Amino acid sequence: MVSSGWVPILPGKGVLYGGGIEAQVYGLSKALTKYCEEVHLVTVQTESHTEQNTEGIIYHKLTLPSKMPAFESMIKLAYSDLMFAYKSRRLCQKLDVDIVHCNTKFPAVASLLKRLKQPLVFTAHNWKLWEGIRPEWKNSFARTAFELDVRLERFIAQKADKILAVSGAMKRGIVGSTGMPSERVEVVPNAVDLDVFYPEVVERKHIILYVGRITAEKGVDVLVKAMPLVLREASDAKLVIVGPRRYGFERGGFEEQLMKLVRSLGIERHVVFVGSIPVSDLRKTYSTASVLCLPSVWQEPFGLTLIEAMACEAPVIGTKVGGIPEIVSKTKAGLLVEPYNAEDLANAILKILLDTRLARSMGRKGRRAVKENYTFDSVTQKLYSTYLRLLEQGSGTVD
Repeated sequence: MVSSGWVPILPGKGVLYGGGIEAQVYGLSKALTKYCEEVHLVTVQTESHTEQNTEGIIYHKLTLPSKMPAFESMIKLAYSDLMFAYKSRRLCQKLDVDIVHCNTKFPAVASLLKRLKQPLVFTAHNWKLWEGIRPEWKNSFARTAFELDVRLERFIAQKADKILAVSGAMKRGIVGSTGMPSERVEVVPNAVDLDVFYPEVVERKHIILYVGRITAEKGVDVLVKAMPLVLREASDAKLVIVGPRRYGFERGGFEEQLMKLVRSLGIERHVVFVGSIPVSDLRKTYSTASVLCLPSVWQEPFGLTLIEAMACEAPVIGTKVGGIPEIVSKTKAGLLVEPYNAEDLANAILKILLDTRLARSMGRKGRRAVKENYTFDSVTQKLYSTYLRLLEQGSGTVD
């Protein structure tokens, strides 16, 4: 399977499913095999074919211009989006499934333009109409893509049978930005695999960790600006930034701005950019860190890295935006700060760094909260219940 924002998955005879983040797509598909007679998953390979693995998932591997277009060029990304939508729709027409579930916009719109016979469910992993991002600082191609994205969202809101939001804040944003009935939007959060993310037995150091896309809306520059304030009281602290240098419309320009900021603040010895790392290394990094920071300045839909860190018993700090407070406030696994406020962020970091008892307590609460609310088993139960309610309104039944 390919970890790329545009690559879908199809669960079915029961369900046809499309996905964004590899972990979400694969984890939910695997869990759905407990409920559905068949689970189909569409991904990308050099040669198109179908195969079934030992976990009961039927893979449909489609040929596209690139396996990882988000890491290559914007033209390849756009072309691959369109080709994937076209090939996915044709496959949907052939498969005998009860529900079509898309996690990316192009396949959803392709299916809705000429309606398939099955109900269509769409999971919104982002919603430009609500998030408050404006691409003025990016290039003209990105701005055009942004406007197209907004048009796709309006169309999906009008035509989809059910929209799934990953947080309550996102649901309110979708309803408020489109005027669609609230009952057509349900909340199904993201999840983590506890067999992948767990605390390793390693010493926690004064490492402040950021994991995610290195873009302006994530507020990583605010985190960098907080470091000199942190270093006044914790001189051995180090900021580790994990994330791809090139992804989608962000081609590395913002990371270069951050590096200049680091140099201007004179904190080069205390900030490390490590790029993308394997999951096994990421788990160890979460387990070693004193705190995971997600200083987003946009309406962050969920914040997957928060629950990954919590699963590894790392305390977390997030901003009071989007769906972040729903995770942090509810679980007591960390602290919330105001967006754009480097001083507020620095004070929260120091509170955790300098109080090991508090940090351990937050870590344990975070792990417990993930077990109770954010496993693939628990989230899939919500997803399957949504399918059942939708099918009860129509003529189909889930096998």
